Amino acid sequence: RRIVDVARRTFPDVRIGSGTPHFFVQLNRAERLGDVDFLTFKTSSIVHGTDDEAVMTSLSSLPSMIATLDARYPGVPIRVGPSTIGARGSPLGAQPHSGGTRRIALAQRDPRHRGLYGAAWLLGYVAQLATTRTSAITLMSLSGSSGIVDFDDQKPAFRYPAFHMLARLQGAARVHDVSVSEPAHIAALAVMRAGCRELLLANLRAVPTVVDLANGAPARIAVMDANSWRGVDTAGDAWRVVPAPRRGELIRA
Repeated sequence: RRIVDVARRTFPDVRIGSGTPHFFVQLNRAERLGDVDFLTFKTSSIVHGTDDEAVMTSLSSLPSMIATLDARYPGVPIRVGPSTIGARGSPLGAQPHSGGTRRIALAQRDPRHRGLYGAAWLLGYVAQLATTRTSAITLMSLSGSSGIVDFDDQKPAFRYPAFHMLARLQGAARVHDVSVSEPAHIAALAVMRAGCRELLLANLRAVPTVVDLANGAPARIAVMDANSWRGVDTAGDAWRVVPAPRRGELIRA
């Protein structure tokens, strides 16, 4: 509280936030944060384990975190991140070393953030928080251990699937509620931009999933999967456009 008071006197025109550079647990345990303009924390999906299904399932806990903070600090904006699959830092001490090729609990680098899995996780993360009282979400990094771009002095930068997913999300849009019968299998984000409706879906499982759009098929479909990703060059578009299904037809993701 004293630090916040000093910061307000020193920087009277700056928004002063409080929180933790670590995880929700640390913020939830904190007391006497003072009169702050926003709260902040980040998450990691591999604090306790690295199982593929468990990492995706952990996304479902995000709305409960926001609801808890909303109850404790009514009306205070909440900013989440920077978050990634790996742990950018640890309140528990030294982190295990990872070269980025193995799945190691609490490590900074996790190989999945560089693949299609990382893009699906990213959309799932945004979809879980989009309809909560979250004022800002920061995900991954431009480069480094949780980067969305790989820089090499000898060749042009390579863009991971997460880069293309973030590019798809850019721009002003209004979020709409969308219901999913199997949220553990499919992440869904519905937005309206420039007068057009857009529904983004991510398969959170390792096996193909059939999707039935109850309110009718879209006008067009852009897909990022193993087929579209195969052969993508450094500047190529990772999305491929496929024929729109007929009304009532199922989509395989």
